[in-house]
Amino acid sequence: MPEHIFISVVIASLNVGETIARAMDSVLGQTYAHKELIVMDGGSTDGTVEVIKSRADRLAHWESRPDRGVYHAWNKALEHARGQWICFLGGDDALHDYGVLESMAPRLAAFGDQSARVVYGDVNIMDSEGLEVLLTGNPEPGWVADNASRGGFIHHSGTFHSRELFEERRFDETYRICSDKHALWPEFLARRARRVPMVVADCSLGGISGSFATHYRTKRETLRVMRDLGLARFPVGFMAKLWAIGLFVALTRPLGESRASRLADWTRRLRGLPPRFSV
Repeated sequence: MPEHIFISVVIASLNVGETIARAMDSVLGQTYAHKELIVMDGGSTDGTVEVIKSRADRLAHWESRPDRGVYHAWNKALEHARGQWICFLGGDDALHDYGVLESMAPRLAAFGDQSARVVYGDVNIMDSEGLEVLLTGNPEPGWVADNASRGGFIHHSGTFHSRELFEERRFDETYRICSDKHALWPEFLARRARRVPMVVADCSLGGISGSFATHYRTKRETLRVMRDLGLARFPVGFMAKLWAIGLFVALTRPLGESRASRLADWTRRLRGLPPRFSV
């Protein structure tokens, strides 16, 4: 077991001037010394770049230029990352506290000896202000493997990936929302994923799959991933849910995306579930 695990954290950003400082500082302030931060900005015009520049001397690499989406940004970052383990955050995410990497590093060392290539913990889903915790958790790896044919996955933010994984494959940029599922589901099915019982990241409501209409697009792309990986050609339960969501999107389109998302959250509350989509 190596004495120190070197960890690369990658933040992808685009016009997140209100949250990028919190995201960066959650990494730069970590008590664990053997780390680096890489920031890949997609050409922000709202002040994000100025925040990045103010911390540039503490970054291993950063750039700001138009890209083809978050997975293109992540793939570019892999060309600069030196870590044995690599973690990806969005510009509106943050590591949960300053001791996350300190706590995670010995686990990464131990799990690496067990041929695990994906290690993750729990994620807090926060409200749009990043203040109130709406939901906390992530399923066990066995549950993800057993439910992959029904679309079961994890909240990906704060997940740690072994460099070995990316020596075999990169993120498939033909997916706009679900390339992480395409890359990681095989790891769960091969039993190369481990869960740590601690909160790793805080993720604000919204982001790449936050609104209800985007939730529908995510479901459609998830079905494509499932078919591409041979998990299920026609998963009846998943398809029924997809059709129901599609019908709801069609019926609420005249309301606009924001009102439709609030209506979707109202129906979740009626079922005793926390809100998920309101923007």
